[in-house]
Amino acid sequence: MERGISMAYMKKRVSFFMRILLCLIAAGLFIFGFYMLVVQYQTATSHIEDVAGQSLQEKQHGRVLFLSSYSQTHFSVPLQWQGIDKGLKGTGVSFDTEYMDMKNHSDPASVERFRDMLAGKLAHTSYDALIVGDDAALHFAEHHRLELFHGLPVVFLGINDLEYAEQVHKSGWATGIPEESNFADIFATAVKLFPTCHTFVCIVDNTATGQGDLAHLQQIMPQFMGYDFVVINTSELTQAELIERLEALDEHTLLFELDAFEDKDGHSYTIDDMCRLLDQYASRPIFRVSTGGVGSGALCSGFLDFEQFGQEAATMALQLMQGASVSDMPLVHQTATHYVFDARQMQKFGLTLRDLPENSTLLNEQVPFWLKYKAILFPVVLIALAFICIILALVITVSDMRHTSLQLQASRQALMHQLYYDRLTGLITPKGFFRLDAEEYDSACALNIDDFKFVNEKYGYPFGDELLKALAERLRALTGARAARVSGDEFFVLFREDITAQPEKLERMAAQLQLPYTVQQTQLDISISLGVAARRPQDSLNDLLTSAELAIYHGRKHRRHAGCQLYDEQIRQDLDRREQAINDLKKAVREKNFTILYQPQVITATKEVYGFEALCRFPDNRYYPDQFIPLAEESGLIIDLDRIVTEKVIQQLDAWRKAGKELPVVSINYSAHQLKDDAYTRYVAALLQRYDIPADRIKIEITESSVFADQERSAEFFREVHDMGMDIALDDFGTGYSSLTAMKQLPVDFVKFDKSLIDEYLLPGKVTFLANLAAIVHDLGRQIVAEGVETEAQYQLARELGLDQIQGYYFAKPLPGEKAMDVSFQ
Repeated sequence: MERGISMAYMKKRVSFFMRILLCLIAAGLFIFGFYMLVVQYQTATSHIEDVAGQSLQEKQHGRVLFLSSYSQTHFSVPLQWQGIDKGLKGTGVSFDTEYMDMKNHSDPASVERFRDMLAGKLAHTSYDALIVGDDAALHFAEHHRLELFHGLPVVFLGINDLEYAEQVHKSGWATGIPEESNFADIFATAVKLFPTCHTFVCIVDNTATGQGDLAHLQQIMPQFMGYDFVVINTSELTQAELIERLEALDEHTLLFELDAFEDKDGHSYTIDDMCRLLDQYASRPIFRVSTGGVGSGALCSGFLDFEQFGQEAATMALQLMQGASVSDMPLVHQTATHYVFDARQMQKFGLTLRDLPENSTLLNEQVPFWLKYKAILFPVVLIALAFICIILALVITVSDMRHTSLQLQASRQALMHQLYYDRLTGLITPKGFFRLDAEEYDSACALNIDDFKFVNEKYGYPFGDELLKALAERLRALTGARAARVSGDEFFVLFREDITAQPEKLERMAAQLQLPYTVQQTQLDISISLGVAARRPQDSLNDLLTSAELAIYHGRKHRRHAGCQLYDEQIRQDLDRREQAINDLKKAVREKNFTILYQPQVITATKEVYGFEALCRFPDNRYYPDQFIPLAEESGLIIDLDRIVTEKVIQQLDAWRKAGKELPVVSINYSAHQLKDDAYTRYVAALLQRYDIPADRIKIEITESSVFADQERSAEFFREVHDMGMDIALDDFGTGYSSLTAMKQLPVDFVKFDKSLIDEYLLPGKVTFLANLAAIVHDLGRQIVAEGVETEAQYQLARELGLDQIQGYYFAKPLPGEKAMDVSFQ
């Protein structure tokens, strides 16, 4: 046995060290692979840092205008703009951009409107240099040089008409970067790739760019003697005519899309649009002498780095702004031709990589995965191996935990059973209950044991559990029913039939449940409250059970035990009325719209008015105090209501004083729920200070039940009130669990005998109990207020018993504040 234990221990140790070793290997592989990825990233981006390090230059101040022939939608313009931005960044020189949009607005009227607009801007803004992009902008700048750009150094880029660019440079007012597309190289490459083709169809238009390309073409045509050059000017053809000519091309033809942006119909084309049109209808190899078109039908295009040109143009502009001369700054020429090929077009025309010239870039190439990602493949493999090591470690861990997993599975099944079935009664739980299909049931019953808390307290919790189990057995025995224990002594029962339509069956069920229960050899008679509801077609289980619970709530509202209460719409209407009353109460609290009446408290011996009790009334007497005060307590509005009453009472005292009246003592009722208002005494103190009312003019009345519900908080509150100098009266004495000992310990100044004591004992021949009680209260040093005295006989007996004060209809009903101080009973 010891050997078996030792072997198991050794296996666990080996397994543990294997997991540690695999994790260490995984960590090493992961770190090394991640390091290689970082190195690859740094290598790929190092040229950016090099450029950034070389571009630092002394900052200067100035403003440059970039005048573009086209709009931002033209493929080269955003790249030119980015290059200029990069070239000027960090120099302190800013630049603005104006777009001529000559692709869409090349007519003289549009150009003239652009001139007027630009002239207006230049009247308010000065520039130190001008950068122009493409041919149209250069022509515009030359035409309006003296008018708009007098004295400004000019740098151009993207000029297709090389002869014009040389001419402008020689004139001494501008320099820059011509757009040398190396026509001869493109045509020579086309001849090499397709040696059997002898007809070159060249596509141009009448725009400045198109005519500049045509001039280039005418210059290189002598280099290709023996080849037929056909020029198609799209500006002179409709789209239909152009398509007709394209469809007529034979297999010995090559297409050269120089620059064509419009047709005779006024349609505008981007480079990609035109290449797609040519590819669709010509089905011949398409070459572009400049950038663009590859991927949209063109087989090959020359490549121009427009962003680099923009950056170089910005550098040249900075040099001119620093004092360099245009004549001393030569034109910048492209030294080598670069090509971009479309791999799909190559496949279409039977070309291979070996056919391509040097300086070629391939687009849409189907590169093998390992070749495409070879730079990162090795570090990724290392990271993958790291994950494999981690997986192996996890596999070992899972293997070691197999037995534990089986135990957990068994525990889970037990847990699920506990989740859906009550441990004590075996009935389904709420989670299991609400998984049932509501449409299978037509009625429901909610039930609970009345005074179940008393049963637990008297007999003990094990006894209560046995009682619940006995009740569950009776519920389980109900035919066609499904029962669940919700919580404590609350149960739900679903019926497949509408039990509300079978009063006799419902009565038998209720009687069966009410029969005595024998628990632990003790026979127990209990009362069970039931709420029964029928399911409406649209009701969910939750709706159905809510209706049943509302029935119980309604039954208990009208009697201590609900018995068996059927749900009907009247219950819902009662709840709606209650909700309306609460809304009215909220509005009244929000608007502080309550009336305060004052009932005199008279000194018994002299009939002198000692003070008043403040009584709150609802606006227009819509609700009586016994209606809205319980609602305020249930809805949590009682604290706000008591504060409103307190404020109005102190304001009334202030009004009496201003009227020259001697201030009486006013009693304010303080509810049990207001014990939660920890800041009440501070609130009263602030009001007394604001209105300069002595604290001894306020007396706080708190009910006997409130005191004994939370004696510790009541004692704390009494001390706060007493320290402020206000008297305290114990209200409704004799209606609850009276405790003379507790009363002795609390700083109570007055004890109010409840009207029920007065009606019961303040009668000839029955005053002995009341006399003894009064004697005890007086011995405790408290004064007595007899509440509810309504007859002369009661008054005389109260006087004989030595009750200190009297309050009741014998003297006066509650009075408005403006009349209360006028009463006298002497």
